[in-house]
Amino acid sequence: MSTKILFARHKLTEEQLLLSGLQDPCVPTNIVDATDLASVNIESMDQARQIVADLRALVHPNEKLVQVYGVLPAPLRAELLHLHNEMFDHSAEVSQQWEIYEAFNTSRSVEGAKPTFQFLTSIFWL
Repeated sequence: MSTKILFARHKLTEEQLLLSGLQDPCVPTNIVDATDLASVNIESMDQARQIVADLRALVHPNEKLVQVYGVLPAPLRAELLHLHNEMFDHSAEVSQQWEIYEAFNTSRSVEGAKPTFQFLTSIFWL
């Protein structure tokens, strides 16, 4: 079983859950709601480190694959990259693979029109 984390400021509808790939009726998955962490205003890198530590605490240490769905602010991405690089700098054994699934708006739509999204996947080993 894998762990999937919803990192968004708002609850997704059932349709959004299915479209995002977060919810797959055929695969047993532990879905963790991290909307409380996603809603925190990040005012310092210390705060960003704490949010990443809190995210990591949501996952069982023996879990090999963690998938995060949402948009990570730059300070969180920087902290994940720091941990990723630190692990390789110290020749540590990879314990978890974190896949980040994000969507970003590629063009502003006219009010009321459907936006155009581009999808991005990043992988960090922690």
